[in-house]
Amino acid sequence: YTGPGGGLYTGPGGGLYTGPCSNPYVSNWPPPHILIQELRKRNMNNIVDYLINMGFIDYAY
Repeated sequence: YTGPGGGLYTGPGGGLYTGPCSNPYVSNWPPPHILIQELRKRNMNNIVDYLINMGFIDYAY
């Protein structure tokens, strides 16, 4: 949705807003190569395989 409050809206409250905000978007996803390393470290290879097979991550370290 490109209107006010929508994910594609570039104004205040929208997902693509680039101005100042008191409640900015934050993400805690690590870079893909770090995610793969950490999942493998925890022996979660089935999740690694799934992510690669589904195209979410197109390479493996």
